[in-house]
Amino acid sequence: RGDGQAMAPGASGPLMRVICLHGYAQNGDVFRTKTGALRKAFKGCEFHYIDAPHDAEASFVDAVPNRLGWWNASPLKEPGVRPSQSTEQVGCDDSLRYLARYCAENGPFDGVLAFSQGATFAAVAMVSVPEFAQRLKFAVLIAGFMPKDESLQARIAEAKFPVPALHICGEADELVPVRSTERLAESFASHAVLTHDGGHFVPGTAAVRHAVTAFLNKALQTESAPGADA
Repeated sequence: RGDGQAMAPGASGPLMRVICLHGYAQNGDVFRTKTGALRKAFKGCEFHYIDAPHDAEASFVDAVPNRLGWWNASPLKEPGVRPSQSTEQVGCDDSLRYLARYCAENGPFDGVLAFSQGATFAAVAMVSVPEFAQRLKFAVLIAGFMPKDESLQARIAEAKFPVPALHICGEADELVPVRSTERLAESFASHAVLTHDGGHFVPGTAAVRHAVTAFLNKALQTESAPGADA
């Protein structure tokens, strides 16, 4: 499902298509609401919010319908462990296949906007799903973290993704420390880290929006510069 947004004054050509990946125990509709302010920074874009294919099964999740996740922790091997801290990402392979099908049917996409588990899942997908990564021009990843699975850590760390990425994190985030986001950011050849003074949420202040707009302008100018890869 897509949310259209008018082109920026003076812009031309088709809308940029942005796939949006929500955090754990959220869904596409919740993430759409939480990114309402931040979306103002994205000019000339349309947004595609998708739902993860798994129910969020962690013990801390309220018994409310449609709380979803890209993976769960193993209840047998790691009982009580938060999915962000789990060394086994139960259901992640299914989520990758689901994303591949979605991108094949609805893609390609020019950018990705993602939060928390969704941001980490985006990085996992970049090394696993060609249909997802093939035309990405930018990534805005909020409160992303390096997964605990050692094999995935190695693949992501070695990838040096060519996609320009802006990583946003909160200095008061007790779930995803700044250093964890920085480790993920270091896997991108061209990256910037933007901190805010809040916790584990999607910031939408004017300062953050301006920083996102500046990042996007730079990333897209680089993409369209003479000699840039098609």
